Amino acid sequence: MANFQTNIAAKEGVRGGAGLIDPTLYQGNVRYAIATLAITTGMAANDTFDVCPDLPPGARILPQLSRFVCHADPGTTLTIDIGDSTDADRYCDGAVLSSGGIVEFCTAGIPAAVTTPVKLTSGRGITGVIATATSLTATNIDILFAYVVG
Repeated sequence: MANFQTNIAAKEGVRGGAGLIDPTLYQGNVRYAIATLAITTGMAANDTFDVCPDLPPGARILPQLSRFVCHADPGTTLTIDIGDSTDADRYCDGAVLSSGGIVEFCTAGIPAAVTTPVKLTSGRGITGVIATATSLTATNIDILFAYVVG
């Protein structure tokens, strides 16, 4: 029977690993922020919105723990990306919110920040883009994002 290891086990030496990993990439107290976006009937594809203008320097968004909560069905078609000033869909790429309910950031695919964690620097806020929008209905969408600071 074969035995396999995660990256942490291999580095930290469950069976004689090679050394310590950067602890700020894999541990810390998870914090949550909830931003509410008011969807209006006038919003359209390529409209942008600010989610959170500034998190603490060193914060790292955890897309795998982040989600949208739609208060009601937002319309026929609504797809949103969440990113920052460097990469517009770094944290969420193509979340389909048309059916309402709870939609995880990673539902449509694994965004870049999962495989390549990024520590935010001062002034790099979290932003959003409405990728597609058809016949929107006025409602609120909570954007709940998890992050650690290290």
